Amino acid sequence: VSLDKKRLDSIYPIHTIAAHGINVALSTDAPVVRSFDPRTNILAAQTRKTEEGIVIGASEILDHKQSTAMYTHGSSVAVGNVANIGTIAKDRFCDLVIYDFPDLSGSTEVWLNGSKI
Repeated sequence: VSLDKKRLDSIYPIHTIAAHGINVALSTDAPVVRSFDPRTNILAAQTRKTEEGIVIGASEILDHKQSTAMYTHGSSVAVGNVANIGTIAKDRFCDLVIYDFPDLSGSTEVWLNGSKI
């Protein structure tokens, strides 16, 4: 089943929802999807491109800061644990991977439990 262009342009209105002050949490939808890699969805939110390279809902494209914040802080709000996770701050739980920008390819640093590995 295929959706017409008008319907395609209105699905997943993430930018519009966030612009109205509603918290948005991005995720991989694991385990029901093929990729558990959060970079896939962060980049998808920034490009809104299909596997064929077609942009759907261009008005809903997010910038890097927005999509990353929704994946981290937005998710901590969604699970009700803002005090412990979702941002990098003293006394918070944090595993961190630093990627090359803008395509998020190749990790340059990895930190687990506060220690660089």
